Amino acid sequence: MSSSCTNAPDNQIHTSQIARGRRPLQLGSLITVRSSFRINNAITVIAARCLICSYFITHVYEQYEAYAIMATPNMREKTAKFPDHYNAAPFPWLSLLVLLPCAILAGVGVRVRITAMLLMAEITRGTIALIWQQMSVYVVYKLQPDELAMKRLAMFGCSALMLAHSAQSPPRGNSYAGALQQSSLPKFVKSAALLAARLLVASFVLWSGAPQILRIMVHNWAVVFRHPYHEGHSIKHDGHDNNWLLAEFALGLPFALGFKTSVVTRLMIATLLLEAVTCWQFWRQWPTWQYTAHVRSHFATNLGVSGGLLLLQCCGAGKFTLDQALKKQE
Repeated sequence: MSSSCTNAPDNQIHTSQIARGRRPLQLGSLITVRSSFRINNAITVIAARCLICSYFITHVYEQYEAYAIMATPNMREKTAKFPDHYNAAPFPWLSLLVLLPCAILAGVGVRVRITAMLLMAEITRGTIALIWQQMSVYVVYKLQPDELAMKRLAMFGCSALMLAHSAQSPPRGNSYAGALQQSSLPKFVKSAALLAARLLVASFVLWSGAPQILRIMVHNWAVVFRHPYHEGHSIKHDGHDNNWLLAEFALGLPFALGFKTSVVTRLMIATLLLEAVTCWQFWRQWPTWQYTAHVRSHFATNLGVSGGLLLLQCCGAGKFTLDQALKKQE
Protein backbone atom coordinates (compact mmCIF):
# COMPACT_ATOMS: atom_id res chain seq x y z
CA MET A 1 0.00 0.00 0.00
CA SER A 2 2.69 2.42 0.95
CA SER A 3 4.64 1.59 -2.19
CA SER A 4 1.67 2.32 -4.46
CA CYS A 5 0.94 5.61 -2.69
CA THR A 6 4.55 6.67 -2.98
CA ASN A 7 4.70 5.96 -6.69
CA ALA A 8 1.31 7.47 -7.50
CA PRO A 9 2.59 10.82 -8.79
CA ASP A 10 5.21 9.09 -10.97
CA ASN A 11 2.53 6.76 -12.36
CA GLN A 12 0.27 9.72 -13.16
CA ILE A 13 3.09 11.47 -15.03
CA HIS A 14 3.91 8.27 -16.87
CA THR A 15 0.26 7.69 -17.90
CA SER A 16 -0.30 11.28 -19.02
CA GLN A 17 2.86 11.30 -21.12
CA ILE A 18 1.94 8.01 -22.80
CA ALA A 19 -1.55 9.37 -23.56
CA ARG A 20 0.05 12.37 -25.28
CA GLY A 21 2.36 10.14 -27.28
CA ARG A 22 5.48 11.36 -25.52
CA ARG A 23 8.32 9.40 -24.06
CA PRO A 24 8.02 9.25 -20.25
CA LEU A 25 10.46 11.52 -18.45
CA GLN A 26 12.40 9.59 -15.84
CA LEU A 27 12.90 11.05 -12.39
CA GLY A 28 16.67 10.93 -12.80
CA SER A 29 16.48 12.90 -16.04
CA LEU A 30 14.27 15.50 -14.36
CA ILE A 31 16.78 15.95 -11.53
CA THR A 32 19.62 16.24 -14.05
CA VAL A 33 17.77 18.94 -16.01
CA ARG A 34 17.02 20.92 -12.87
CA SER A 35 20.61 20.64 -11.67
CA SER A 36 21.91 21.76 -15.07
CA PHE A 37 19.53 24.74 -15.02
CA ARG A 38 20.74 25.77 -11.57
CA ILE A 39 24.38 25.55 -12.62
CA ASN A 40 23.77 27.60 -15.78
CA ASN A 41 21.80 30.15 -13.78
CA ALA A 42 24.61 30.34 -11.21
CA ILE A 43 27.25 30.97 -13.89
CA THR A 44 25.08 33.65 -15.52
CA VAL A 45 24.50 35.49 -12.24
CA ILE A 46 28.22 35.39 -11.36
CA ALA A 47 29.13 36.74 -14.81
CA ALA A 48 26.49 39.48 -14.50
CA ARG A 49 27.74 40.61 -11.11
CA CYS A 50 31.37 40.61 -12.28
CA LEU A 51 30.48 42.78 -15.29
CA ILE A 52 28.55 45.25 -13.13
CA CYS A 53 31.32 45.41 -10.53
CA SER A 54 33.97 45.94 -13.22
CA TYR A 55 32.38 49.36 -13.74
CA PHE A 56 33.02 50.32 -10.11
CA ILE A 57 36.57 48.93 -10.18
CA THR A 58 37.30 51.01 -13.27
CA HIS A 59 35.83 54.05 -11.54
CA VAL A 60 38.21 53.60 -8.59
CA TYR A 61 41.16 53.15 -10.94
CA GLU A 62 40.31 56.37 -12.78
CA GLN A 63 40.17 58.31 -9.52
CA TYR A 64 43.58 57.03 -8.46
CA GLU A 65 45.01 57.64 -11.95
CA ALA A 66 43.82 61.26 -11.85
CA TYR A 67 45.39 61.72 -8.41
CA ALA A 68 48.70 60.14 -9.48
CA ILE A 69 48.99 62.28 -12.63
CA MET A 70 47.96 65.53 -10.96
CA ALA A 71 50.46 64.87 -8.14
CA THR A 72 53.44 64.90 -10.50
CA PRO A 73 55.73 67.97 -10.25
CA ASN A 74 54.85 69.12 -13.75
CA MET A 75 51.10 69.07 -13.10
CA ARG A 76 51.51 70.67 -9.69
CA GLU A 77 53.31 73.56 -11.33
CA LYS A 78 50.56 73.93 -13.92
CA THR A 79 47.91 73.79 -11.20
CA ALA A 80 49.66 76.57 -9.27
CA LYS A 81 49.98 78.79 -12.37
CA PHE A 82 46.55 78.09 -13.88
CA PRO A 83 44.16 77.18 -11.06
CA ASP A 84 41.15 77.89 -13.28
CA HIS A 85 42.21 75.26 -15.83
CA TYR A 86 43.69 72.54 -13.60
CA ASN A 87 42.19 71.12 -10.44
CA ALA A 88 44.21 69.07 -7.96
CA ALA A 89 42.70 65.62 -7.45
CA PRO A 90 42.51 64.42 -3.82
CA PHE A 91 43.69 60.97 -2.81
CA PRO A 92 40.66 58.60 -3.19
CA TRP A 93 40.72 57.19 0.35
CA LEU A 94 37.01 56.32 0.43
CA SER A 95 37.06 54.64 -2.97
CA LEU A 96 40.14 52.55 -2.22
CA LEU A 97 39.10 51.53 1.30
CA VAL A 98 35.35 51.04 0.78
CA LEU A 99 34.24 51.08 -2.84
CA LEU A 100 36.97 48.81 -4.25
CA PRO A 101 36.61 46.04 -1.62
CA CYS A 102 32.81 46.15 -1.97
CA ALA A 103 33.04 45.79 -5.75
CA ILE A 104 35.42 42.83 -5.47
CA LEU A 105 33.35 41.09 -2.79
CA ALA A 106 30.08 41.64 -4.64
CA GLY A 107 31.62 40.34 -7.85
CA VAL A 108 32.69 37.06 -6.25
CA GLY A 109 29.41 36.70 -4.34
CA VAL A 110 30.49 37.52 -0.77
CA ARG A 111 28.00 39.48 1.34
CA VAL A 112 26.30 40.67 -1.82
CA ARG A 113 23.39 42.27 0.00
CA ILE A 114 25.61 44.55 2.11
CA THR A 115 28.20 45.30 -0.56
CA ALA A 116 25.53 45.96 -3.20
CA MET A 117 23.85 48.44 -0.83
CA LEU A 118 27.13 50.35 -0.44
CA LEU A 119 27.74 50.31 -4.19
CA MET A 120 24.18 51.49 -4.74
CA ALA A 121 24.69 54.34 -2.27
CA GLU A 122 27.81 55.44 -4.17
CA ILE A 123 26.19 55.34 -7.59
CA THR A 124 23.10 57.12 -6.22
CA ARG A 125 25.34 59.94 -5.00
CA GLY A 126 27.08 60.02 -8.36
CA THR A 127 23.78 59.97 -10.25
CA ILE A 128 22.38 62.90 -8.27
CA ALA A 129 25.58 64.87 -8.90
CA LEU A 130 25.46 63.92 -12.60
CA ILE A 131 21.85 65.04 -13.00
CA TRP A 132 22.60 68.35 -11.29
CA GLN A 133 25.68 68.88 -13.47
CA GLN A 134 23.82 68.09 -16.69
CA MET A 135 20.95 70.40 -15.72
CA SER A 136 23.39 73.22 -14.96
CA VAL A 137 25.19 72.72 -18.27
CA TYR A 138 21.88 72.75 -20.15
CA VAL A 139 20.67 75.93 -18.42
CA VAL A 140 23.95 77.81 -18.93
CA TYR A 141 25.21 76.47 -22.26
CA LYS A 142 22.09 74.81 -23.74
CA LEU A 143 24.01 71.54 -24.14
CA GLN A 144 22.10 68.28 -23.92
CA PRO A 145 23.36 65.27 -21.91
CA ASP A 146 26.00 63.29 -23.76
CA GLU A 147 26.11 59.57 -24.45
CA LEU A 148 28.35 58.72 -21.49
CA ALA A 149 26.04 60.53 -19.08
CA MET A 150 23.08 58.47 -20.32
CA LYS A 151 25.15 55.29 -19.97
CA ARG A 152 25.82 56.15 -16.34
CA LEU A 153 22.10 56.60 -15.73
CA ALA A 154 21.59 53.14 -17.21
CA MET A 155 24.26 51.85 -14.81
CA PHE A 156 22.15 53.20 -11.96
CA GLY A 157 19.33 50.89 -13.06
CA CYS A 158 21.72 47.94 -13.44
CA SER A 159 23.13 48.49 -9.95
CA ALA A 160 19.59 48.62 -8.59
CA LEU A 161 18.96 45.26 -10.26
CA MET A 162 21.96 43.76 -8.49
CA LEU A 163 20.70 45.07 -5.17
CA ALA A 164 17.17 43.81 -5.83
CA HIS A 165 18.52 40.40 -6.85
CA SER A 166 20.26 40.13 -3.49
CA ALA A 167 17.34 41.56 -1.48
CA GLN A 168 16.55 38.17 -0.01
CA SER A 169 18.84 35.17 0.36
CA PRO A 170 17.70 32.24 -1.80
CA PRO A 171 16.85 28.85 -0.33
CA ARG A 172 19.67 26.73 1.04
CA GLY A 173 21.16 24.47 -1.57
CA ASN A 174 20.28 26.92 -4.34
CA SER A 175 22.67 29.71 -3.54
CA TYR A 176 22.58 31.43 -6.95
CA ALA A 177 18.97 30.91 -7.98
CA GLY A 178 16.89 33.90 -8.94
CA ALA A 179 16.54 35.60 -5.59
CA LEU A 180 14.42 38.37 -7.07
CA GLN A 181 11.92 35.81 -8.36
CA GLN A 182 11.87 33.89 -5.08
CA SER A 183 11.80 36.86 -2.73
CA SER A 184 8.85 37.75 -0.56
CA LEU A 185 8.50 41.18 -2.16
CA PRO A 186 5.11 41.83 -3.80
CA LYS A 187 4.99 41.04 -7.49
CA PHE A 188 4.02 44.64 -8.21
CA VAL A 189 7.20 45.96 -6.52
CA LYS A 190 9.43 43.46 -8.33
CA SER A 191 7.83 44.20 -11.70
CA ALA A 192 8.09 47.94 -11.09
CA ALA A 193 11.82 47.59 -10.32
CA LEU A 194 12.35 45.58 -13.49
CA LEU A 195 10.35 48.10 -15.52
CA ALA A 196 12.42 51.01 -14.15
CA ALA A 197 15.66 49.23 -15.05
CA ARG A 198 14.37 48.50 -18.57
CA LEU A 199 13.33 52.10 -19.13
CA LEU A 200 16.69 53.48 -17.95
CA VAL A 201 18.60 51.18 -20.31
CA ALA A 202 16.16 51.87 -23.15
CA SER A 203 16.47 55.64 -22.68
CA PHE A 204 20.25 55.33 -23.00
CA VAL A 205 20.19 53.34 -26.27
CA LEU A 206 17.48 55.53 -27.81
CA TRP A 207 19.27 58.73 -26.78
CA SER A 208 22.60 57.49 -28.14
CA GLY A 209 21.19 56.03 -31.37
CA ALA A 210 19.30 59.13 -32.52
CA PRO A 211 22.49 61.24 -33.08
CA GLN A 212 23.99 58.39 -35.10
CA ILE A 213 21.01 58.52 -37.47
CA LEU A 214 21.58 62.27 -37.84
CA ARG A 215 25.27 61.68 -38.58
CA ILE A 216 24.37 59.27 -41.38
CA MET A 217 21.91 61.80 -42.80
CA VAL A 218 24.62 64.48 -42.78
CA HIS A 219 26.99 62.08 -44.55
CA ASN A 220 24.47 61.65 -47.40
CA TRP A 221 23.26 58.35 -45.93
CA ALA A 222 26.74 56.84 -46.03
CA VAL A 223 26.70 54.19 -43.32
CA VAL A 224 30.51 53.99 -43.38
CA PHE A 225 32.10 57.44 -43.42
CA ARG A 226 35.72 58.45 -42.87
CA HIS A 227 36.17 61.90 -41.38
CA PRO A 228 38.64 64.10 -43.29
CA TYR A 229 40.45 65.13 -40.10
CA HIS A 230 41.27 61.49 -39.36
CA GLU A 231 43.97 61.55 -42.04
CA GLY A 232 47.26 62.12 -40.24
CA HIS A 233 45.42 62.80 -36.99
CA SER A 234 46.33 61.16 -33.70
CA ILE A 235 42.72 60.02 -33.20
CA LYS A 236 42.12 57.51 -35.98
CA HIS A 237 38.55 56.68 -35.03
CA ASP A 238 35.81 58.45 -33.11
CA GLY A 239 34.08 55.79 -31.01
CA HIS A 240 30.95 57.92 -30.76
CA ASP A 241 30.40 57.50 -34.50
CA ASN A 242 29.70 53.78 -34.70
CA ASN A 243 26.89 51.81 -36.27
CA TRP A 244 26.39 49.49 -33.30
CA LEU A 245 24.33 52.41 -32.01
CA LEU A 246 21.88 51.84 -34.86
CA ALA A 247 21.31 48.23 -33.78
CA GLU A 248 20.90 49.31 -30.16
CA PHE A 249 18.47 52.05 -31.24
CA ALA A 250 16.38 49.51 -33.17
CA LEU A 251 16.26 47.25 -30.11
CA GLY A 252 15.48 50.07 -27.67
CA LEU A 253 11.73 50.43 -28.27
CA PRO A 254 10.81 46.71 -28.14
CA PHE A 255 13.04 46.38 -25.06
CA ALA A 256 11.24 49.25 -23.31
CA LEU A 257 7.83 47.80 -24.22
CA GLY A 258 8.84 44.29 -23.18
CA PHE A 259 8.21 42.70 -26.58
CA LYS A 260 10.12 39.44 -27.18
CA THR A 261 12.13 40.50 -24.14
CA SER A 262 14.37 37.46 -23.91
CA VAL A 263 15.54 37.61 -27.53
CA VAL A 264 15.86 41.41 -27.56
CA THR A 265 17.87 41.38 -24.32
CA ARG A 266 20.34 38.84 -25.70
CA LEU A 267 20.79 40.84 -28.89
CA MET A 268 21.36 44.01 -26.90
CA ILE A 269 23.98 42.30 -24.73
CA ALA A 270 25.79 41.17 -27.89
CA THR A 271 25.75 44.65 -29.48
CA LEU A 272 26.97 46.36 -26.29
CA LEU A 273 29.87 43.93 -25.92
CA LEU A 274 30.79 44.22 -29.60
CA GLU A 275 30.66 48.01 -29.39
CA ALA A 276 32.94 47.95 -26.33
CA VAL A 277 35.54 45.72 -27.99
CA THR A 278 35.53 47.35 -31.44
CA CYS A 279 34.91 51.04 -30.67
CA TRP A 280 36.26 51.70 -27.17
CA GLN A 281 39.74 50.17 -27.26
CA PHE A 282 41.32 51.98 -24.33
CA TRP A 283 44.46 49.82 -24.61
CA ARG A 284 45.44 51.64 -27.82
CA GLN A 285 47.63 54.73 -27.89
CA TRP A 286 45.51 57.87 -27.47
CA PRO A 287 46.74 61.50 -27.57
CA THR A 288 46.05 62.35 -23.89
CA TRP A 289 45.46 60.44 -20.67
CA GLN A 290 42.12 62.25 -20.30
CA TYR A 291 40.88 60.87 -23.62
CA THR A 292 42.17 57.42 -22.71
CA ALA A 293 40.18 57.63 -19.48
CA HIS A 294 37.13 58.71 -21.48
CA VAL A 295 37.44 55.71 -23.81
CA ARG A 296 37.96 53.39 -20.83
CA SER A 297 34.83 54.78 -19.18
CA HIS A 298 32.78 53.94 -22.26
CA PHE A 299 34.27 50.43 -22.33
CA ALA A 300 33.59 49.76 -18.64
CA THR A 301 30.08 51.22 -18.79
CA ASN A 302 29.19 49.01 -21.76
CA LEU A 303 30.37 45.98 -19.78
CA GLY A 304 28.40 47.08 -16.73
CA VAL A 305 25.17 47.61 -18.66
CA SER A 306 25.67 44.20 -20.31
CA GLY A 307 25.92 42.68 -16.84
CA GLY A 308 22.68 44.37 -15.83
CA LEU A 309 20.96 42.94 -18.89
CA LEU A 310 22.28 39.48 -18.03
CA LEU A 311 20.81 39.86 -14.56
CA LEU A 312 17.53 41.00 -16.08
CA GLN A 313 17.59 37.84 -18.19
CA CYS A 314 17.81 35.78 -14.99
CA CYS A 315 15.12 37.73 -13.13
CA GLY A 316 12.63 37.87 -15.98
CA ALA A 317 11.01 41.00 -17.35
CA GLY A 318 8.14 41.17 -14.84
CA LYS A 319 4.44 41.61 -15.56
CA PHE A 320 4.65 45.12 -17.02
CA THR A 321 5.54 43.92 -20.51
CA LEU A 322 3.85 43.63 -23.87
CA ASP A 323 4.57 39.90 -23.81
CA GLN A 324 2.46 39.47 -20.67
CA ALA A 325 -0.37 41.55 -22.15
CA LEU A 326 -0.42 39.41 -25.30
CA LYS A 327 -0.47 36.22 -23.19
CA LYS A 328 -3.57 37.43 -21.33
CA GLN A 329 -5.39 37.96 -24.61
CA GLU A 330 -4.75 34.40 -25.80
